[in-house]
Amino acid sequence: MKYSQSHLLQQFQRLIFLLALLLLSAFLTFAQALPVKTGTVSFSSAKKKVSSENTSFKSTIDLTAKTITYEVDMAGFSFEKDVQKKHYDSENGANVASFTSATFSGNIITEQDLTAIGEHKVIVKGKLNVLGTELDFETPALITVTEEGVATQAEFLLNREKFGIIAKYASMLDDDLKIKVSANY
Repeated sequence: MKYSQSHLLQQFQRLIFLLALLLLSAFLTFAQALPVKTGTVSFSSAKKKVSSENTSFKSTIDLTAKTITYEVDMAGFSFEKDVQKKHYDSENGANVASFTSATFSGNIITEQDLTAIGEHKVIVKGKLNVLGTELDFETPALITVTEEGVATQAEFLLNREKFGIIAKYASMLDDDLKIKVSANY
């Protein structure tokens, strides 16, 4: 079967149009704030070997606008020992009855195109609010973009005294708590 040049041109134009739609839909997928699917926020202190993990948080990332937010449920931290959880939750600890969440809202500092597939080493900079104290905050982070989604990782030290964690049980902790954050969007 022989096709005319105009017929072949029309077929080629349709193919180009479909490819453009496919690329546009992929771009629009990353051109919005993506909600977290799974993740973990943890902290640890070598002193008294205290560690805790929390999977109860909300987060969004917008790769085009280069923004990221977190809201962590302070009561969601689990501990190895019940007594540690009791101390953490109490008025002399994190006082979770009064301070129900910790928040972060900030920008992803990089010149890279974060919608591109691959690993992106970035700086995250914004406002961190823990126990009612809001401070400027900055940390290195890794953003990994795949066809399946986006993953983020960060590890940093948080000086507990800067955020008012100086209560009765705080002496069992290092001054700088090791924080790890990972999320899948």
